[in-house]
Amino acid sequence: MVLAGLTFASCGGAGSASDANQPIFPGRCPAVSQPAAGAGAVSRVQLQVVKQGQAAIALAPVCVAGHGPYAFVVDSGATTSAFDTQLVKELHLATNGPGQTVSGANCTTQETPTAGPSWSVGTVPLAAQTVSSIDIPGFGLRASPAGLLGSDVLSRFGAVQLDYQHQSLALPGPEGPPPGPDTAVHGPSSVAVPPGVALAAPSTTVPLIVVHVEDETLALAPMQMRDRGPFNFILDTGSSVSSVDPQLSSIGLQQTGKKHKVSGIGCREEAPQVQSGPWSLGTVTLHPQTLQSVSVPGASGEISGLLGSDVLHGFGAVVIAYSAGTLVVAGR
Repeated sequence: MVLAGLTFASCGGAGSASDANQPIFPGRCPAVSQPAAGAGAVSRVQLQVVKQGQAAIALAPVCVAGHGPYAFVVDSGATTSAFDTQLVKELHLATNGPGQTVSGANCTTQETPTAGPSWSVGTVPLAAQTVSSIDIPGFGLRASPAGLLGSDVLSRFGAVQLDYQHQSLALPGPEGPPPGPDTAVHGPSSVAVPPGVALAAPSTTVPLIVVHVEDETLALAPMQMRDRGPFNFILDTGSSVSSVDPQLSSIGLQQTGKKHKVSGIGCREEAPQVQSGPWSLGTVTLHPQTLQSVSVPGASGEISGLLGSDVLHGFGAVVIAYSAGTLVVAGR
């Protein structure tokens, strides 16, 4: 299990003590209904996108066992979804097996499988499943997220559109069955992006590698840095800041001499910063920027960094097409 999310410890701003007691998504859980299937079918979930400077994070309203809505991070970098341990205690959810150690950015932490209750995102019902219980960092928000909506769930829709500009998550039709175990899609495949979540022109398509192992799903994006690569970066909407593994120091990334406090799943620490220099996502040239230098889970030469929402939200909207093995970005 990989929980790659990384965020500035201060992302989201301070806010008052009274703000901290206010839910991010006020009100009651909406009635759920099975979305229509077929071409053009789409359900839209209203999000809250929180930004501070370069950092960004997208939060979705999730109801669990009829309670909520709770703020869950839309986290394509989490190979499986997760509940915060406080939510598990609050709802008295039963454990479903022994705990184990899982990997995060620069960290390891303990997770306990939890018997999956009924749950939903917006008005869209989600299939009951075993969900990991972990300590989730506060992401610097006035109220800590109650969970992570990971790629295990998102991939079962085939494709999702994350619109940072209009703060919405578009899901085409109902949730599908899990993909076959131990399979990989080296995009682009022959599967078309569902028209309900497709982006209007202009847009650019970037190939992905989408790996399904047991109940986990991971999407990797090809990055060029300083005319070297491609390097596989985890496509990580749950990271408010992008990062590189220290192993990439060999390509000459310039140290800034500064460190910044960052939070990962299981820890908080100061991370050195480096300059990206010239870099690109597939054929899309990106603006040079500061990156965090942290150990990335699975980085044994195969994974070199995290491509976070600080970069992705700059496109306005993106489509992660798991079945097609593509990432579509707007405006390029």
